[in-house]
Order: sequence, then structure tokens, then C-alpha cells
Amino acid sequence: MMLQLRPGCECCDRDLPPDSTEARICSFECTLCASCATSKLGGICPNCGGELVKQAVRANIRASMGASIALLAATRLPNPDVRFGILGACLSESVRGLVAAGGKAPSGNMLAIREATDDLTEPCPAWTADAAKVPGLSASEIVVNTGLGHGFLYRPLPEWIDAVVALANAPGH
Repeated sequence: MMLQLRPGCECCDRDLPPDSTEARICSFECTLCASCATSKLGGICPNCGGELVKQAVRANIRASMGASIALLAATRLPNPDVRFGILGACLSESVRGLVAAGGKAPSGNMLAIREATDDLTEPCPAWTADAAKVPGLSASEIVVNTGLGHGFLYRPLPEWIDAVVALANAPGH
């Protein structure tokens, strides 16, 4: 069951988008900003008396065209705490293209997984230490070789699913 987070602080009405690291919630999903939760309310929900805790940052996992959309979103969402799983896209070329087109690189924690035999992403230069020097972006790349081409996305294969689950379950920052 997904949490039904409010779009803003119930105390001061500050905007709190779903990926905000400033949101605090109680077990009844009351939503407050960190400032109100600590300085005004002492970490206690004014509605139910429950403890206010940091909202979990969710992982955003996308494949193929969805991966391109997620990369574009990561350029417009300057939040280094958001985790992106990018499947079936060439990370090095995608980042280069985003910088060339808009002058801005994606941000966040990114895991890119591509298939060595995928004609849609090959040729693709490997994500290197030099490429990893993009400010605000922590990225790594896994190249699997299942022989399935782009079809590797359509089955939950351990070659990529285990890495995506680890990304989603990684402790927050």
C-alpha cells in the first residue's frame, strides 16, 4: 500500500513534492516540513500525537523510453537523494546529449543497466571515472550479457533485478 503524502506542510503550507527530503510524516500520513516538525512541534504530530519521521525517498526505476524520460526528469529535479534505475539506455551518451541540448546534466543517484547485445544502445561508450565527475550525479553502470538484446527488459532476470532491488532498498542519505 502506497503512502498518501500531502503536497505541502499541514502547518505552514510549504510545498513538499514527493521526492522532498524535507518532508516528515506520522503513521497516519500527516505531512509536515522538517522545520515545523522540529522547531514548532518537537517531532510530535499535532493531529494524532504520533512521532514525525523522515519520509523515505523512493527509487524511480524506468526502462527503454521511460529511462530517457527519467534521465530528463533528473536534469530538472536537482535532488541528489533521488535514486534512479535506468534500464536499456546508454548512460554516457544520454548524459552527454542532455548537457549538449540543455546545458544541464542529471542529478541524483543513478544505476544504469544495459545489455551488451542490445542494438538500441550499442555502440555505447562505458561510463568511466572521467564521466563520473558530473556535479550532483552519483552514477554507476552494469553491462549484462544475456544475449536477449533489448528483450532483456521484458523478463525479471537476476542479472538486473537484483541490482535494481538493491538500489531501491539502499539506505537513504
